[in-house]
Amino acid sequence: MQKNLFHNKKILDENDTKKEKPITYYTNPQIPVDINILLNKVKIENKNKRKKSIVLLGFVVLIVGVMGIFVSL
Repeated sequence: MQKNLFHNKKILDENDTKKEKPITYYTNPQIPVDINILLNKVKIENKNKRKKSIVLLGFVVLIVGVMGIFVSL
């Protein structure tokens, strides 16, 4: 059955539809996760982040101090 006639003389049929297959995902079987290991990883990451921020603050204070000494001389 004719539905539409386009400007390039192609006809769109109502019955001419393509059926798509549903997407299937294959997952691995469930692996048990220990919550203590995950919490320890988070604690270690927080400690490392804190150390990095302290080192950065130390460098900034050192640079400001050295610049202050040079300016005062």
